[in-house]
Amino acid sequence: MLEPQSTTLFVLLIVMFGALVWRIMAGRLVVLRMLAACLAFVTAMAFGVLAVNRYYDYYQTWGAMMADLTHQGVDAASGVPEVKLESGVQSGTPSGTLDGSRGDLELAQRQGYLLRLTVTGQRSRITRLVYVYLPAQSRDKARKTALEHIVKTFFDGSMEHAVAALLDISGVDVKTDGLDRVAQMVQEARKDGK
Repeated sequence: MLEPQSTTLFVLLIVMFGALVWRIMAGRLVVLRMLAACLAFVTAMAFGVLAVNRYYDYYQTWGAMMADLTHQGVDAASGVPEVKLESGVQSGTPSGTLDGSRGDLELAQRQGYLLRLTVTGQRSRITRLVYVYLPAQSRDKARKTALEHIVKTFFDGSMEHAVAALLDISGVDVKTDGLDRVAQMVQEARKDGK
C-alpha cells in the first residue's frame, strides 16, 4: 500500500509530474495543455505536502491523517496502551481520567498514570487530545526534589533564608519540641560535615 511516507509514492508523484510537464510541452490543444498544467500543479503541491509530512514524521498512515481531519484524533489511535489502575479503573474510559481530586493525584504519584488532556496551541489555536504519562515517584524523593528546587529558585540556594522564611510564616504552629528536634538535626549535620 502507498502510505503517506512511502518512497514509492514519492517516485510515482515525480513520474506523474514529469509526464504532465511533457504533455504541456508536447500538447497542441490549449485545453489539454491547461488541464495538464493544472494537474501538474496539484501533483507538485501533493508532493510538497507529503515531503513536509515525511520530514516532520507526522502522519504514518492515511488512517491517521483521516482521523485527524475528521476530528477523531486520539480516539482512533491504536497502539496507546491501556493502564490498569489499582482501583480497577482503566485509563481509556472517561472515569479513568484524573479529575484533579487529591485521591487521584496521590494514586498517580504512587503508581504512575496515563493522563488524557486537551491541549490548545497558544499561537495556532489548534486543539489536540494528548496522552501524558506521569511516572511513579516515591513521596520522599518528590519532596526532596521539590524542596531543593524551591531553595535554589526562591532562596538563591541559601538554607538559612529558607529556614528563616519557614519560621516567619504566620499561622504555623512552632512548638518547642519541634524546634528541639530541628536543633538536634542541625548538630548531627555539623558532626557529619554537611
